[in-house]
Amino acid sequence: MAVLEVSRPAMRRTRIRQSLPTDHPPILDQIADLLNQLPDPLDLSSDQVVGAMTTTAELRNRFDAYLTDLAGTADATHISKSLRAGTTGMLVATATGANPATGSAIVGTARALRTLPHVAQAYRDGQISTPHVHALREAATRITDFTDLEPALVEMATTIEPIELRRILTLLIGQCQPDHDHTKQRDKRGLSLSETPNGMYRLDGWLDAIEGRRLRDTLTAFTDPGLPGDTRTPTQARADALADILAAANANTRPLGVSGLSRPRRPRHLPDGLGATLDDGHPIGPDTFDLLSCATACAVIFGAKRKDAFVPMAPRPRPPPRHPLAMGRPHRPRPRLHPLRTRAPLLPSPPHPALAPRRLNGPVKFVPALQSMSRRPPPRPLHHHHQHPRHTHHHQHPRTSGLTISGR
Repeated sequence: MAVLEVSRPAMRRTRIRQSLPTDHPPILDQIADLLNQLPDPLDLSSDQVVGAMTTTAELRNRFDAYLTDLAGTADATHISKSLRAGTTGMLVATATGANPATGSAIVGTARALRTLPHVAQAYRDGQISTPHVHALREAATRITDFTDLEPALVEMATTIEPIELRRILTLLIGQCQPDHDHTKQRDKRGLSLSETPNGMYRLDGWLDAIEGRRLRDTLTAFTDPGLPGDTRTPTQARADALADILAAANANTRPLGVSGLSRPRRPRHLPDGLGATLDDGHPIGPDTFDLLSCATACAVIFGAKRKDAFVPMAPRPRPPPRHPLAMGRPHRPRPRLHPLRTRAPLLPSPPHPALAPRRLNGPVKFVPALQSMSRRPPPRPLHHHHQHPRHTHHHQHPRTSGLTISGR
């Protein structure tokens, strides 16, 4: 049997929830009775299903707005202090069974709606949802003439989804930001990485507008397109994209050829320039240096193997040219005999008939077929009639063909 222990903050919120009063207006009970009388969705027609979803969403928005008004009233009258429930956000969280952060967000929305009459009225009417309200209240403090634009923005919010509303508000915020706002963003930047009890890591932080867009574009480039068999959520796909970026950054710690980002290139193939030189004295001008630096930096940032990233290298000496007759066939090692060796060399088994040695009365002789296969003019005949253990004497014989090797 497993024993699970609840944390102290959760136990404290449970005790607060049990001590809260339960008195409420009777009309809420009537609404609950009406909710019990809702028909089964299976009994509705197609048109009724779609119409019921729209009406239910509007009622949900109205209930969320009423809950926000309740939280605002509790915050204005300081009910949490009289009930010894801590902050108003803690009171809302314990009363609704939500997280403390959610309770604090509801209280923050109630405070912001006090200065946004058009947004508050549309929220109470059910025309906009909670995500719409959050986007508008966050942009209200960052747009200079939001008071004049509030009616038009609310009317727009009733016809578009929250993500499109945030995009439009972001454009307005960018137009209203002065130049010194970027300095404030840089001062506010930060990143925290904490390990959770279950072994996972939580990443949280702030980036300025420039670095944030750069990270967003990089994550978009590294995010794999959704395939029919891909069951990942968008957040999981972004987490995998971030892991790919980290792997590429770790692999590109030495981008000048070690990690495979660059390829050798000779200086004579690069643009002309004057100034810096390589170790062997070949010049590298400013144009070449900029080209190399830009290509290497792009490869490090994006983690891709770019074909245009290269590192110059000194020219290597050319190998000596091969014989014209040997250019058409691959190089093969030829068997050689020691001057004092009387046995035939070890040949592959079975040997070619043209290369098979023949013994003719002692010394080993190679037939002229070997000479014809080598495609070279036959050498002058040699005859060994006298040998020393350390020296071999060669004499020409005018009437003997082939190669004769003899010795002790």
